[in-house]
Amino acid sequence: MTRSHDRHLDGMPAETRPAGISTELRGDIHGGKIIGMRMIATLPTTERTERCNVTPFICGIIVGMKNRYMSRPFTDAELDTMWRRYSVDRCTVAQLSAEYQCSSNKIRYAFQKKGFEFRSQSEGWKAAYENGAVQRSPRRGDKSNFWKGGRRITAHGYVDIHMPTHPESRSNGYLFEHRIIWEAAHGPLPDGWHIHHLNGVKDDNRVENLQAMPAKDHARYIAMQSAKIRELELEVEALRGRLDVRE
Repeated sequence: MTRSHDRHLDGMPAETRPAGISTELRGDIHGGKIIGMRMIATLPTTERTERCNVTPFICGIIVGMKNRYMSRPFTDAELDTMWRRYSVDRCTVAQLSAEYQCSSNKIRYAFQKKGFEFRSQSEGWKAAYENGAVQRSPRRGDKSNFWKGGRRITAHGYVDIHMPTHPESRSNGYLFEHRIIWEAAHGPLPDGWHIHHLNGVKDDNRVENLQAMPAKDHARYIAMQSAKIRELELEVEALRGRLDVRE
């Protein structure tokens, strides 16, 4: 139930208070918490020309009001309820902040002081999507402004194809093109197997350039190839040194 709550403030000494000014703090009490708090200051007609002198007084009252009502520590019962809402109901700290009408930093500090463990960043985003705190953009896939026909080059040089219906596609709906081409020619790729590009060119996805092998054999083959490439680089450097000496 909501009821009105009016209270006169006397936080400022009378000798420093501008003459003739009466102040009143009004708000509503709902669920044991004061909400909708507002400051009302009344100036006499003769003093309205001196409004500029009232501003520091009003600001001081507002600061005192905030410190008095908003900075109180949480009770153990409130902390238990907030932690249950965070850990079980998967609410975000921002949602708890709006619910308890306090800053997010205050809730984080209270959780840390109690030794509560926060979610990881990825888990936090997942929880925010689940409870509706963050809405996913409807412009995804072929509706995105960055759509390029479903084909792209990854940061590592591989070709990605957008195939969200493929059982092995990643969470973003993409699958490596070399896997699609190899499976079209040889059938499903066995579990734990990788596809190797024989000529080392990661976007050359011709069937004759692709070879499937177990992950351990692939790692061993890559190490051997890297060592061989390093040997060839050293030989090239030595030959260049000899040419420089002759010149």
